Amino acid sequence: MKSIFTGIVLSLFVLMGNHGYAASKYKRSLDKKVGAYLQSGVVIGGRVGKGYTLINVRRNFAKKESLERVVLDMGDLKGKPILGEMSYFHVSIEQKPSRAVIDLSQVGRSGVDQDKLYRIFKKSPLIKSAEITYDPEDATTNLVLNFYRPTKVEVFQLSSPDSPSRIVLDMKPIKIEPRRKG
Repeated sequence: MKSIFTGIVLSLFVLMGNHGYAASKYKRSLDKKVGAYLQSGVVIGGRVGKGYTLINVRRNFAKKESLERVVLDMGDLKGKPILGEMSYFHVSIEQKPSRAVIDLSQVGRSGVDQDKLYRIFKKSPLIKSAEITYDPEDATTNLVLNFYRPTKVEVFQLSSPDSPSRIVLDMKPIKIEPRRKG
């Protein structure tokens, strides 16, 4: 049922074309970093295929820029890195609660489990906790990144014929201006 719904929603986005994205909080994932951060909204990317694997999740933090990067390495059904294509994904950026929800449709296998996620994010200055769930019936994998504070996120995909496909999330805390008295 969920896969039929996903197909219908994806078809509607294709029919809407780029004009539909300009007027809404829905954005297509870009193929490169451009500095377009979202405080809330949805980013979709990739394409529907035969099935994929989440090979690995990596993170690093650039203290000088106050930027945390999370990289999802994607693979084919057998867990080998895929070149030149990207699996369908849907990333929702929310502020209440402050989190990013990553839906990886057609990703039924993973080289990442809850324990590995804990080890990856335990020293993160922005991500309070990370959760991963699998739905074998629909062959989907979901990741939830819970933030310590309001965070803006840029999502883009990297896929080329020469390197493995990756989904990248760059995160920065939102600076909250103090309220003025009087």
